[in-house]
Order: sequence, then structure tokens, then C-alpha cells
Amino acid sequence: MNILLVNDDSVYAPGIIALANALKDEHKVTIIAPAKQMSGTSHSITFYSFLNYEKLDIVDGVDSYIVNGTPCDCTKFGMDVIMKREFPDLVISGINKGYNIGTDILYSGTVNAATEGAVFKIKSIAVSQNYDLKSFDFTANFIKKNLDKLMDIIPNEKHIALSINVPTDDPKLLKGAKIATVGLQRYNDYYVYVENKGYHIMGEPLADIGNDEYTDVELIKDNYISISFVKHEFNDYTAFEKNKDLRFEL
Repeated sequence: MNILLVNDDSVYAPGIIALANALKDEHKVTIIAPAKQMSGTSHSITFYSFLNYEKLDIVDGVDSYIVNGTPCDCTKFGMDVIMKREFPDLVISGINKGYNIGTDILYSGTVNAATEGAVFKIKSIAVSQNYDLKSFDFTANFIKKNLDKLMDIIPNEKHIALSINVPTDDPKLLKGAKIATVGLQRYNDYYVYVENKGYHIMGEPLADIGNDEYTDVELIKDNYISISFVKHEFNDYTAFEKNKDLRFEL
């Protein structure tokens, strides 16, 4: 299988390197990733500046490229220019250092780099893990061992990708993996001024905001790997049906 690996933590991040090493013996793997940390860039792409890329030697047996753009640029520009529209069978974004659960996926460069692949009707997976984990090997091997099963459950439908989050690599704590819905994740965000630099966002997740037991937010707390189906769907069909015949003054 031809696999494109992207991320938002930079081309040199240990998560993407661990994933490449886990998959390269059984698949043709290509890395196309940003030149620097690009967390929080959501689904942004580059319009008003120029993109460039360079081939690097990072992982033996893996073609690797650095791009001066966003995570979504790496997927979109990477497939068009670097891969010359020889589209991969699968896009995997990650492994991200830190969860992308609940409404975090709105901001996540990791998840949106995967959903950009799904826009092209390419099966796509975003992979994230607990920020405190020291190694990415367990998560990389989980993806390797379950890759066929994960491919099978991704719907053959535009805009749908998987978002996977791993809470622990301790077999004594990890309870298993479950299919999850996307929950809510809110923060007590605030900004702190740093002398001679500016303002930096800080905050912690708020507890007990009404998620049910099937959400990624709650499953992660209970030490389950969460696997969610995510897509770009902006329509509220209930509101549309209720108001579609409404007439406005002109």
C-alpha cells in the first residue's frame, strides 16, 4: 500500500518518524511534513505566499520532504506537486504529541491534515497520543497491527476520516480500544503576557461538561483508545428544513 505521512509537529518530530519506521517494511511510505511546529493551524492553506519543498534523508527507505507550509499544505500541495497526483491509498497524520479530542479537532492541524486527504476521497487517519507519553512506539505499532481493520471501517465517502487517540502505553492501565463519538472539550482559556514577546494562551480543560460515556473525551479518561469518525459537515438540516421557506424583505 502507498501511504502518505503528514503531521503538524514538523518533519523532524519523533511521532512521524516512529510511524514511518513501523510501516515502511510492509508499505511504500512517503513523509511530507512542515518545516516547523504548526499546531493549532486547523484547515488553513497558504494563499498569499509561496510554497517550496526540499527532499531530506530522515528515515532509511522512506522518501521524506520538508514543506514551508501548513499541515493541510503538506497533504494538498504534497499530493499535487511532490507526488505528481499519484495519489496514495492512505493518508496518516501524526503521531501527534497531545490529544486531539472533542472540539479540539476544530483547531487541530493533525486532524485537518487528515480530513484534507478525505476531501480527495482518500482514506485518511489522524493519530494522536497523551502528551506525557515518552515513546511513540506503542501507538505506531497499534496502527501497524490494526491497519487493515482501520482501512475497512473508513466509509468510502467524501470528507470522512478517522481520529484516533491513545491515552497510555501501559498494558496494566490500557483497557482496550472503542469506537467513539466526538465530545465537547472546553477550556478556561486566558492569556499571559511575556515581557518583550507578547501574549501567550494558557488554560486547562473544564471538567464535567456533559459528555456521555461514548465520547472520545470520556473514553480517554477511562483509559480506552478512542476511534472516531470525523468529517467536514457544516449543515444543520433540522434548522434548514424548519426555515427553508422563510421569506425576507428586500
